[in-house]
Amino acid sequence: MKEKKDPMEQIKGELGRSVAPAMGSSMVRIAWIIAVFASIQFLIFMFVFYKIFSKPFDTAGKMFDTKMDVTQTFIGYTEQQKKVQHLLLVKITRNETNRKEYSFSSPWIMNGKTLSSAKMEVRAPVTYNYYVDMKGPWKIVCENETLTITAPKLQVEEPATDLSRMETRIDSGKLIFDEQAKLEELRRQFYTDMKRKALTPEYVDLVREDARRSLADFANGWIVADILRKYPVKYISVKFEDEEKFPMLKYSVSKY
Repeated sequence: MKEKKDPMEQIKGELGRSVAPAMGSSMVRIAWIIAVFASIQFLIFMFVFYKIFSKPFDTAGKMFDTKMDVTQTFIGYTEQQKKVQHLLLVKITRNETNRKEYSFSSPWIMNGKTLSSAKMEVRAPVTYNYYVDMKGPWKIVCENETLTITAPKLQVEEPATDLSRMETRIDSGKLIFDEQAKLEELRRQFYTDMKRKALTPEYVDLVREDARRSLADFANGWIVADILRKYPVKYISVKFEDEEKFPMLKYSVSKY
């Protein structure tokens, strides 16, 4: 015979079996709620952290990326500290020679062939001082750790001729007259010719790179004294207004 179960015991067993799954599902829901709440707190924390600590990096990024015109800062520095109107960049001395030839001929003698000639020379050391005008058009921009300088075109002061070392020479034929007067005229013309030569492309191009280096050195002193406190400048690029492009070569900033 089968043993009869107490009805109360049977009810308790059935209730126990139904309560266990219900409690398990409740625990899962609680765990999900806790996880979602923790995730929200984490996201809020990260957002606050980003807002607080990203500002210095944003500022640094702007310093690296933003193009800053510092022309007036440079002009103010040169006016207050250096007090210069003409910034001398290159001084060069060259041994110059002026030559001229005179000839004598007659259409009625030897069919117009040259009968006599004279060659005259004037030689002397000449010093040229190349500079830029501080009142001229400047453009100075700080961008991406590089200071780019567009300077006024190179100019030259009055050439200085060393008269104590001037030499003259005459190689004259018999039919050339007034040689000394002609030589004196060539001496007077010497200074004017050297002034004209000084600004020819040939002469200016010879000193252009030295002038660029000299201007970069001058700007370096200004950068160390003033600009480095505001901008992270590491390189200097220089061109003059009559040049189309900046050169590939950049000069590194030296902190001495």
